[in-house]
Amino acid sequence: METIHEHDVFGEGALVQLDHTRFTTAMAKTDYQLAELNRERFLFLLQEIPLFALKIVRSLSSRLHNLLFYNN
Repeated sequence: METIHEHDVFGEGALVQLDHTRFTTAMAKTDYQLAELNRERFLFLLQEIPLFALKIVRSLSSRLHNLLFYNN
């Protein structure tokens, strides 16, 4: 389990997996607003907006680091 904050992303794994497997379930502690992206729009944003792509890479890298760090 992890806590995400304003402007964080989650669920991107399902958009990059070929079988669209969803890995996360979200539960909110407070009111929130979400932006939902389908796979086509997500891939477009990755190609067209380098800072968006960097945000996704950082998010995935951070999760992988935490997974490896806390499981060893």
